[in-house]
Parts: sequence; C-alpha cells; structure tokens
Amino acid sequence: MTGKKRLPDSELTVMLAIWKSGAEKIHTGEILELLRKSGYTAWKTQTVQNMLIRLTEKNYLICEKLGRLNFYTPLVSIREYQEMETNTLLERFYGGSAKSLFAALAEKTTLSPEEAEEIRRLLFREAGK
Repeated sequence: MTGKKRLPDSELTVMLAIWKSGAEKIHTGEILELLRKSGYTAWKTQTVQNMLIRLTEKNYLICEKLGRLNFYTPLVSIREYQEMETNTLLERFYGGSAKSLFAALAEKTTLSPEEAEEIRRLLFREAGK
C-alpha cells in the first residue's frame, strides 16, 4: 500500500460499505443502497458518484463500465487499509511504541476475559517468531 494516503471520513465511509458488501464488483446503486441502510439517507447519488470518482483517482477502486452501469472493484483490502491506519496511529501518537499503545488501551478499555486471553495469545505468538 505504498504511497496511499489516509482517506477523508466520507470516502472511508464509502469504502467501508464496499468492503462490507463482500462483493467482487459493485455498482453505484448498490453502494448507495448500502449507505442508506447504514443511516446515510441524506447522501445524494451525485455525492456518492463524486466520491467514487475520487476513490478511483486515488487508486483505491477500479471502475469498469458494463452497459449503462459503473461497477467498482476495490484495489485495496480492508486489512491493508487497517494496517496503514494502525501504523499511522502508532507512529503519530505513540512514537512507534506498541508498548505505549497497549498501555493506553489497557488504561481506558475494559476487556472481557475472552478478549484479554485472545490478546495474550496473539502477543505471545508474535513474541515467539
């Protein structure tokens, strides 16, 4: 994901709808329907189309015209974007220190015993590599 920039919230909302759809290709009308089901009822078709154009220009999506419809395919997975955002957060706010990030999370977050155990397993699995 080299060279990709953080998305503004509105564009990220569109990408999240696309990623969550699980569709390999999705057309504008389907994206708009997903957004409306998620509470974005005031967004007009033209607004979403403009965001899709910007996302295509930023190489987050590829657009393929089939008949009268534009179909969009993600070029970046949600996992890749999450990694980029996590790295940005870690560097910007915690000086690259995972320990500081975990300390902040532990201080402010209540974990269930199951979540705590899962984190413990992940940490010790990574430490063994």
